[in-house]
Amino acid sequence: PTRVAAATSPPPARGESPPAPQPKVEVVRLAEEDPIKPARDVALNSEARSQNTAAPKPAAANSTPASTVAAPGSEPARGKDGFASRLNPRNWFRSKEKPAPALSTPTNRGESIASRETNKITTVARATRPATSSRTVLARYQYHSPALPKPGNRGDAERLLSQGVLAQERNRLSEALEAYRQATRADPAFFDAYYNLGVASYEASDLPQCLLAYEYALALNPVSVKARFNFAVALQRANYPRDAANELEKLLAGNPSEARAHFALANLYAQQLGESAKARNHYLRLLELEPQHEQATAIRYWLEANP
Repeated sequence: PTRVAAATSPPPARGESPPAPQPKVEVVRLAEEDPIKPARDVALNSEARSQNTAAPKPAAANSTPASTVAAPGSEPARGKDGFASRLNPRNWFRSKEKPAPALSTPTNRGESIASRETNKITTVARATRPATSSRTVLARYQYHSPALPKPGNRGDAERLLSQGVLAQERNRLSEALEAYRQATRADPAFFDAYYNLGVASYEASDLPQCLLAYEYALALNPVSVKARFNFAVALQRANYPRDAANELEKLLAGNPSEARAHFALANLYAQQLGESAKARNHYLRLLELEPQHEQATAIRYWLEANP
């Protein structure tokens, strides 16, 4: 018999995997960058208006007066500088504010930071705001003019002073202030105690106590350059620019080569007192004393703009 070949179905074709979907590409339109605008010339002291505070943080000082009546105890609100503004040489005046004088531990109970202080303090003002209008009424400081105190127990005062220095180095400011106050009570004629009380009060933003402490220090030692300069810095920070300028003039009368006083006084005259001629004299004197001053370029720029 004839063998009939069984019909066979062709093998099923292998299934092909579906093509992978193409990834979606998102197109994001970026906003065009703003072109860098050339820096515009700005008048001196063009920072933001200061805002009043009950007890501004001391440190010499770079505050500015209010627009009409200058109230004591105001600090500037500083905005961020853009790239374009940093290109403007006028803005080179804006130096970082430095801290109050650094402390170091005395080597013995009788040594204080006042005896080893190297006259480090921040400058009073940065010439970056328009000068004060001649019609602006400036607040004046009411001097206490203390009488020369009588001596007390110097040994106890020195021990308390050393405790205050140690506490201040450890950032225990309230303890330091109390120790300095006790030192002034133990010996009311102890210059170092009043000087350190002024420094610590400045750091604690207690400007009334700071100013009074420096008044006592200067009553005991009227020729102290560091006490007079710090007193002027505190006066300016408390928004008494006229009195600050007067104190700096006193300092320069006995120390005509004190460069930092010329710089601080020039900034005060240019920024807050509206006396460009006096500011120019002190800027020129500063350049004579320190031709390579860190802000010499900016000072020369100001001098060229204010002939």
